[in-house]
Amino acid sequence: MPGATEAATFSPLPTRPAVVITNAILLVTPATLKFEPVPIGKSVTNTFLVENMGHGRVIGTASVPSPFRIISGGSYDLTDKEVQVVTVAFTAGAARTNTAFVTFTGGGVAKATVIGTRLGGSD
Repeated sequence: MPGATEAATFSPLPTRPAVVITNAILLVTPATLKFEPVPIGKSVTNTFLVENMGHGRVIGTASVPSPFRIISGGSYDLTDKEVQVVTVAFTAGAARTNTAFVTFTGGGVAKATVIGTRLGGSD
């Protein structure tokens, strides 16, 4: 402003973040699991990591449709920053490629993709 002689004053910056996470937040990694080509009738496994990225407690389950199945870690009760392994199996059937979503409940619903491929042949 013309004629202004005073310097501008500003409030000090906060020393703590303005946003604090107070709820449980479920993080699932990776976003997609691919199962290498598998002979028909055979099974292979792969894993997801489920982590509570927020604060509080996450109680939930993982589920997936056939021909995939959860073989361990399908129920979880996680506190702050706690991690659990969820193991998924794929059994190759008649279809050349199978794609499905794994649904993880608790801390909001998270989904991850699983892709299983049968070895050889065509549909």
